[in-house]
Amino acid sequence: MLSGRPHGPTARLRPAAGLGFALALGWAACAGPEATPRSGTSAAGLHYEVRGSGAPLVLLHGFSLDLRMWDAQVGWLARDHRVVRYDMRGHGRSAEAGAPFSHHEDLAGLLEELGLERAVLVGLSMGAEVAIDFAIAHPERVSGLVLASPGLSGYQPQGSFEWMGAVMTALQAGDARAATRAWVETPLMRIEGDPAADAAMRVIALDNWDVWTGDPSLRRRLDPPAVGRLAEIDAPTLVLVGAADLLDTRAVADTLAARVPGAEKVTVPGAGHLLNLAAPAAFDAALQAFLERR
Repeated sequence: MLSGRPHGPTARLRPAAGLGFALALGWAACAGPEATPRSGTSAAGLHYEVRGSGAPLVLLHGFSLDLRMWDAQVGWLARDHRVVRYDMRGHGRSAEAGAPFSHHEDLAGLLEELGLERAVLVGLSMGAEVAIDFAIAHPERVSGLVLASPGLSGYQPQGSFEWMGAVMTALQAGDARAATRAWVETPLMRIEGDPAADAAMRVIALDNWDVWTGDPSLRRRLDPPAVGRLAEIDAPTLVLVGAADLLDTRAVADTLAARVPGAEKVTVPGAGHLLNLAAPAAFDAALQAFLERR
């Protein structure tokens, strides 16, 4: 076990994103109810924010990030939706895992606590994987799925992981902070051609350095996994993937498009993994069009 991990929810508090960070994401607060979030901590120790009114929509962040990765989207989404974003267990201001848990059941508990029967789920990477698992485990609670740069439980990787070499070396040496510094330099995380967005990503990921110190054996995924159950999804589904993303992410996107009934796939030219940060205009346009069609 790596040393240096803070313990308990209060030890995991992150500094709030300041004006410079918001500007780096290209997001500016606008007047009106959508600019006044309500935040809290669930009974399970999950830090969340609720903003706006209308049809419920939940934003699910990627691994090593937190709810701040959605700063560029949450304002305009909240004009027409009740938007919930939260830090998944072990991330951001949420409690770390001290016992076996599953992200998709954490989501079920949060929606129950907030009194939301159904929601559109918008997830990126690990967030998309959680959204898929939730849609299979609780189909009656999902009114739509937007799966960006998606992960997929049960998927067997095809590509090489040589790009993770420096991260693994640091982890083997017990240095989670060095692992995080290496992680933000990987092709999965780097945002090419946009220094401000890349800097914003680094702020979030470096704040979340201690995700590398948790016990991965505590996480429970859907059983049987989603890869063999995609035909069970009956919610309208949009799959978004960057043309410059890793081979495995693009293969997962192709799998979802082929196996989820009625799924639509949009490929964003030139974009990498963190689509909403790397290509916000294309991401927002595709998301808005999907929501309007619903």
